[in-house]
Parts: sequence; C-alpha cells; structure tokens
Amino acid sequence: MTMKALVPTGDPDEPVTLADDPAALVRLTGEGRLRPEIGRVAGWADTASTLVDLRERRIRGKAVAQPRPIRRDHRRYPIMTSPREVVVRYVEAVRDGDARVIRESFAEDATWHYPGSLPISRIWRGRDAIVDEFLGGMGVHFVPGTMKIELVSTVAEGDSVVAEWTATARTFRGDDYDNRCIGVYTVRDGRIVEVVEYADTAHVAATLFRP
Repeated sequence: MTMKALVPTGDPDEPVTLADDPAALVRLTGEGRLRPEIGRVAGWADTASTLVDLRERRIRGKAVAQPRPIRRDHRRYPIMTSPREVVVRYVEAVRDGDARVIRESFAEDATWHYPGSLPISRIWRGRDAIVDEFLGGMGVHFVPGTMKIELVSTVAEGDSVVAEWTATARTFRGDDYDNRCIGVYTVRDGRIVEVVEYADTAHVAATLFRP
C-alpha cells in the first residue's frame, strides 16, 4: 500500500510531503487538519469509514490528503520580517509610489522626527500624520514623475536600522532638489514605530521653502 500525506506548514502553498506514513495521515485527519481524498473517490463525508480503512490497512492504491487552507488575520498577526527588510520594503515603496505599502509600514502610533527649523521640522506623531501630512505634504513641492529615490546602504542591529538614501527631483519653482538623507528607524512587530531623520536642511530650505 502506498500512502502519501501533504501536511500544512502554515503556508498552504508550501506543504511538507510525508511518504509511506499511514499513521500520520490517520492522526492528522482525525485532528481535522487534513481533508482526505482516497483514490479521488472518498470525500469529507466518508471520513469516519476512511479512518477505519486506514487503520485496518484495507485501502489499496494511493491515498492523498489535501491540506485545509490556513487563514490568518494579518491585522492581529502581521507577517513577521526582519527590521531591515521592513525598512528596505518601505524605502522601495516610496521610490515606487506604492501608497498602500507605505501606510502599512508604520505602526498606528509611530513618530517621525524631522530636524532643523523648517515648517516641517517637528515630531510627527501617528501614522496618518506621517503619511498624509508629512510625506504627502512634501510631495506637493515636486513636479510629478521627477522624484527619484535610491537606497544607498543599511545597517541593522536589533530592532534599529540606519538607512541612507538619495532623493532628487525637479521642484515647481524650477530648482533641482538633490539631497542625501539618513534615517534611524526603530521597528517592532514588523512595523516602523520611530524614525529620526538627518538631512541637509539648508538645501531643503533653499529649494522648497525660500521666500
């Protein structure tokens, strides 16, 4: 008798295959983790008799059990990635203009400290303020399609990530914006909770906020 069970690992697309192990198939089916499909004839309604046949080893041919989908609430259980991956994903989302990923990158109570004495210099508190007012407010100064973001380097230690990037664009005033920035990111539970940014604020003032 040939037995094969596909056992879920948490990702329905990447099961672990167990060969020649009827005991595992019986146990997992009994726990409700698998839906047996015996010779592509027996269905879920035949589970009880199927288990008996498996235990008594009366089944001939191949028995295959398909994994039941595992659904997770990612609002309560976010996909866990390393702090560095979270920051890189965020910077790439800014580069690509992916508004959904940008918003999802921040914790609801995140903060962003921008230095200097500019109109935007302050501690921005909360995801909505950061995304809609701070980042969104900066975008109105640039000609659409001219902004280019390039991630230069990252250094990660624990939940802290230091990222360096360049930003170039054409402003509506006709100036060339060309800045090199550093951000110190703190990441917890797959979300950015704090950013302290360092930039050439004199260049920002001259190109974006001059009288």
